[in-house]
Amino acid sequence: MEIGELNLGRTTIWNGELVYTKHCNFNQAVLWITRELSITPIVWDKIAKEGVKKLVFINTDTKGKLKDAVWEFAFDEVNAAKKLKRIGQEPQYYFSVKKYLKD
Repeated sequence: MEIGELNLGRTTIWNGELVYTKHCNFNQAVLWITRELSITPIVWDKIAKEGVKKLVFINTDTKGKLKDAVWEFAFDEVNAAKKLKRIGQEPQYYFSVKKYLKD
């Protein structure tokens, strides 16, 4: 499978920084039992090589319409905390979204 065939998000310049942005429905993208988002290793390797400084996830509904939340993560913090897990078909790097959730 070509890398372009996956739903990869994109890298853009935002406020002078190289940023990885991805539109996703948080209700479907977040693994709620552990409160984590994930990125496939193929995407992680690509954005790490590009020198991304920030990860930005934008909440959209199932039709792609923007909703209310934008979650930003420092690349270095996620890189230090990420864990490779296989939940489903392929291994992915998981990282916590707890700082954005109300207890």
